[in-house]
Amino acid sequence: MKFPEKIDFLIKEKGVNSLRQVAEEIGIPYSTLWDYYSNNERLEKAGISKIKKIANYFGCTTDYLAYDEVQDPQGSLNNSNDQHSNTDNFDELELLFDKNKDILGDE
Repeated sequence: MKFPEKIDFLIKEKGVNSLRQVAEEIGIPYSTLWDYYSNNERLEKAGISKIKKIANYFGCTTDYLAYDEVQDPQGSLNNSNDQHSNTDNFDELELLFDKNKDILGDE
């Protein structure tokens, strides 16, 4: 789900009247919020402080707002279905170290 769809969903869930109301209540210029909403390139250049304000207002994670693949408002990129589990990551690191122990030195 893209950022505009997520914002539409969150506005409906929170019972907010408009994007303009969101901007006013979180202290971000409406034109800035509209740019994020309507222009993905502008969103990609957004400062984390503004994304945090939006996330705090709606009670969702910044990952939910920033990453299309995160579908749960309380989810994070690390918890998305496209990511490996921590066990998988540990196994990959262990394999990497085993393959490169001659470089790292045998301890």
